[in-house]
Amino acid sequence: MKAWLAEVWRDIRRPLGVIAGHLAVTLAAIIAVAVVEEVLVLTSLGKKKVPFLDLTLAEWLYDLDAVAVSAIIGIGIVKGVRLLWKS
Repeated sequence: MKAWLAEVWRDIRRPLGVIAGHLAVTLAAIIAVAVVEEVLVLTSLGKKKVPFLDLTLAEWLYDLDAVAVSAIIGIGIVKGVRLLWKS
């Protein structure tokens, strides 16, 4: 049983590290966007309209964050699965 667990851990250690790294970058991105959004609220810039879009600056920033976080997590999972597939 111990040998089997060691073999499984050897195979999944690197993909898990890649996925964990991408989750950490995602968390950092969310925190950075929260700080920027708070600055927008404090300076009253969050309610300004973005040219050519029917969105406020705060809404646009939230949408960009959602796309960025989804991309970061998706790329991390794809990289992890590819590493797992290779091993």
